[in-house]
Amino acid sequence: FTINTLTMFGMVLAIGLLLLWYFLRSWWLVFSGIVSIVVALVITAGIAGTLGFTINQTSGLAFSIVFIVSLADIIHLLMSYSRHPVVKNSNIETMLASMHGNVIALFLTSITIAIGFISLGAGDSPVFTTFSYIATMGVLCSFITAVTVTPVLAVRIAPTSSAREPDIFLR
Repeated sequence: FTINTLTMFGMVLAIGLLLLWYFLRSWWLVFSGIVSIVVALVITAGIAGTLGFTINQTSGLAFSIVFIVSLADIIHLLMSYSRHPVVKNSNIETMLASMHGNVIALFLTSITIAIGFISLGAGDSPVFTTFSYIATMGVLCSFITAVTVTPVLAVRIAPTSSAREPDIFLR
């Protein structure tokens, strides 16, 4: 990574986390989102390293894209969870109801983005091919962690449903 890539990634990280907190107003939900994003980035980096991809200025930007897509998935899921009516006074039931309405949308969005990035691999530039493969893997990893890690952490560490803060539109 160069200083420009690290600077941009740091700015995206800071702005993204502030945005997540602004929408959710719950440090527990923000924490569950952060863990999900980090897991998606680590898995993506691990797969890229295992496959022997070279990380340079261009391919390094794929991690920023993975972060942004993960953040979008998490905001979508957790906003729905925090705004969803409490089901049977249970975090688990409320999260399941929230996921029921969102998993298809998250899946279709992730697949569409992944197809767009994998199509860059058809070009002649090895740099963009590597970028496209890392971005594709990252988008798919972000979907997987958004529907597995985020819900588990959100219902396990967040306060009970009746103690949740009202969503941003009710404040």
